[in-house]
Amino acid sequence: SRSGRKSSTSLRVLFSRTPPPTAYLSQAFAVINLIRRIVGEMKKAQAGRWNSASKIVGDRKEGGGGGEEGAGGEENGGDDEDGAEKFDGRGMLVIDLCSGKAITATMMNFVFPKSRIIAIDKDHRMCMSHISHLERVQYHFADITEPAFGAWLNKTVQSHLKLKTTPTTTIAPNTNPSPSPSTPEDAPRFVVMVGVHLCGTLSEVAVKEFNRNPGIRALVLCPCCMPKKNDGGLRLTTLARRLKYAASAYQLWCWTVFHQIDRKQASSDLLQDPHMITTKKAGAKHAKNTFIYARRLPSSKCRTRPGDSKQNDPVFCERC
Repeated sequence: SRSGRKSSTSLRVLFSRTPPPTAYLSQAFAVINLIRRIVGEMKKAQAGRWNSASKIVGDRKEGGGGGEEGAGGEENGGDDEDGAEKFDGRGMLVIDLCSGKAITATMMNFVFPKSRIIAIDKDHRMCMSHISHLERVQYHFADITEPAFGAWLNKTVQSHLKLKTTPTTTIAPNTNPSPSPSTPEDAPRFVVMVGVHLCGTLSEVAVKEFNRNPGIRALVLCPCCMPKKNDGGLRLTTLARRLKYAASAYQLWCWTVFHQIDRKQASSDLLQDPHMITTKKAGAKHAKNTFIYARRLPSSKCRTRPGDSKQNDPVFCERC
C-alpha cells in the first residue's frame, strides 16, 4: 500500500544513518506488546470481564500492584481472544516522551497504521527527516519539565478525545495540536503515554503528567538511569544496600517511581520483560527492562467523590 511504501522509506532513511542496535528494536516491541495488552483489557472491560484489582497474564489472573511478569509474548494477557493482535490503532493517540530518533514511534507506525503518534524530544539538533515520510507521526520539540508542556499535553489529549470525524490535516512542529486523521465515529478514542528509558527524574515527570491528566488512559514507562540521591540526600545505591534490596538500586528506583502513581484513578503493575534487550554501555550487567504499567480504572470503579467536578467530565469518565 501507499502507506506501507512510505513507512518502508522512512525505515530505510533512519537505519541507513544510524543503524539501531537490536536493543532499540526489542524496546519498541516491548512497548507494542504492552499497548496490545491495553487494547485487550479495553475489550474485556467492554465485555464486563475486566477486574481492576487483577492483571491478566495468559489464561490466569494474578493480584496487581507490584508483581513482575513478562510483558511480551504469550504472557501478555490472552490478546488473541480479544482481537488485540489484529488491532490497527484506529482511534488511538500515542504520546512518546523523550523519543530521541523516534525509533519506537516508527515501529509503532508499522504495527498500528491507523493510530496517531506524537514523538516528543527537546533536542532540536537531531535530523528527523525520516519522520516526513510518515503521515501519522508528528515530531514535537518540547522540554517535558517546562510548565508549558503540561498545558500543551492537556490541550492535545482533550482535542483527540472530543474530536469527531474530520479530514486529515498536517501541521508543523511546535504549533497547536492538529485534529487526528479521520476514523469512524464508533471507534473508541483513547490516549496512551509512552516513555522508554527516561533519564533521572524525567520518569517522575511522566508519572505526574499521567496523574494530573485523566484523559490519558494508560502509561507505559520504563525508567532508565536514576538520580544519584533521593529527596533525603541519601545515595540510592547505599539505600538499596541498607534495605538489602534483592535486585539493585535500579529496581529500587523503579519501585520509587511506581508508588507515585495515584491509586485513586488508576491500577498499576510493575512488569519485567525478559525478552527486552538493554544496553547501558559495553559490558553492563544491569538490564533496564522493568516497565511501570498503569491504566485508568473503569468509570464505575473510579473513586471520585460525589459532587466531584470531574465526575461528569466526559474526558474523565468516558475513558473506558
